[in-house]
Amino acid sequence: MQTRVVIAFILFTSISMSSCSLNECGRNKDHFLENFAGLIDETTEANLAYSDPAWKAYDERFISLVEDCYPEYESELSLRERRRFWGKYVKYYYKRYGASAAKELLAKGDAGVDEISISLGDFPQEELEDLLETIGDDVENWGQEFENWADKLLDAIEQ
Repeated sequence: MQTRVVIAFILFTSISMSSCSLNECGRNKDHFLENFAGLIDETTEANLAYSDPAWKAYDERFISLVEDCYPEYESELSLRERRRFWGKYVKYYYKRYGASAAKELLAKGDAGVDEISISLGDFPQEELEDLLETIGDDVENWGQEFENWADKLLDAIEQ
């Protein structure tokens, strides 16, 4: 009889723990905030191009955390935690649509210039190539400077 109780307890504990780990929102607001920060850190480290298929999984997690989880814990968050959350929200969008698009454009080189010249219509391709060559090296530096600024802003908000 005791063996059945022990087995039932172990089974119940295993199921309970696995369901918590599958919940993207987390067990509490701290775990939710850690999950969100972890996602932002992952996307920063991944440094993906805009059209990389890996963004699909990141986007799904991001939408789930923002639309499903944030409302669940919003009332528990302090003003500082809310500001930090929304700062990371902006950082995600910057990484997703700013830095990743610039990275992809620069990686395409002449092919990227051709695509742009087609979409810009009559804009002379030679002038566009000169313009992109002039600012191409600066785009990554601007992105890094913006990211550093955003990190400093988040640190200042935390204090």
